[in-house]
Amino acid sequence: MRVTIWFCTILFVSSLGLLGYVACLFNWITDYQTGYYETHELEAGLESGFIVLYTYLGVRFGIRHINMRL
Repeated sequence: MRVTIWFCTILFVSSLGLLGYVACLFNWITDYQTGYYETHELEAGLESGFIVLYTYLGVRFGIRHINMRL
């Protein structure tokens, strides 16, 4: 029973993280398409850097712990 609760908690938190990542990525795409980043260079750099860093860490985690081989 305890393992099931732990597994469901990890699955729920992972799903929330993925949902947040997709929302950030969608926001980045719409801001880029509308030209918002042309006047807000700092925000463009911070958001782009966050997305690249999060993607890099996710792929690195996957290769080390999930046995993903590229």
